[in-house]
Amino acid sequence: MPTDPADVTRRFYRLLSAGRIDDALELVDRDYAGHGVGGGGGRDGLKDDLMTWAAAFPDLEVDIVDTIAAGERVAVRVRLEGTHSGTFAGLAATHQRFEISSNDMLVIRDGRILAAWVLYDLTALLVQLGGLENSGRGMGSAPHARRAPSVDPDHEQGTAPGTGRRSPMAEHPNEAVVRRLYTAFSAGDGEALASIFAPDVVWSTPGQSRITGEYKGLDEVLGLFALCGELTGGNLKVEPETVKAQGDTLVVSTHRVIAERDGKKLDVHETERVMVEDGRITRVDESVSDQAASDAFWS
Repeated sequence: MPTDPADVTRRFYRLLSAGRIDDALELVDRDYAGHGVGGGGGRDGLKDDLMTWAAAFPDLEVDIVDTIAAGERVAVRVRLEGTHSGTFAGLAATHQRFEISSNDMLVIRDGRILAAWVLYDLTALLVQLGGLENSGRGMGSAPHARRAPSVDPDHEQGTAPGTGRRSPMAEHPNEAVVRRLYTAFSAGDGEALASIFAPDVVWSTPGQSRITGEYKGLDEVLGLFALCGELTGGNLKVEPETVKAQGDTLVVSTHRVIAERDGKKLDVHETERVMVEDGRITRVDESVSDQAASDAFWS
């Protein structure tokens, strides 16, 4: 088994491309910590994510485009390509082909992956699969959610007509939690936000700016929100577009962010990977459609 960090990285992605998830996980430490939209949380979370990808994209190809190794750390740019053959992020198989990139940072010691920061282009993926419509306004403009078909009142209330049972089309309870988050954030309702988040919630914001970082605990997350409000003078707007449950704990949501500060304007699309347990949000990992524009705005 390789121990050089660069060799371990190459073997890990080759195994993923071959669909050998269990073998790839042999390279992952028991105490692994994942960060970012595709980091998976702990080792079990990473396995769940990889199994979800394998089921949704059985012909997935993972190719390393570039690597930079420095001691225990390896930065890697990866190309992901495949066919949407199973449910992903609440979106049923469309049989569309996709190709996206991922920018990852791995920490490897003694031949084991201890941590990873993973940021794949989820927005581009959903656009290519047909889950989002591109606005057509060029780089950094926000895609639009595809409009859902209309349903009858019984479906809207979450019951199948004449049965009293939850309809397959009804909103997942975790989706309702995320929608409450959007409502409370827009209203600046701190009390409601406190009831939505778990006390040990973690919020991960990518990039390199004043708001970049991993905020741990309710106070730090609410402090992040306060900082964003302070920097924009309260004009920050978040417009929800899609909220889709994936499994029992994961919700993938997309929204448009519009703001102004110091003569600068921000208009980007963000995707959030939200973990919900027992009706409360435990973790949020963000990705941005135009990270450079976001960094320039918040710096």
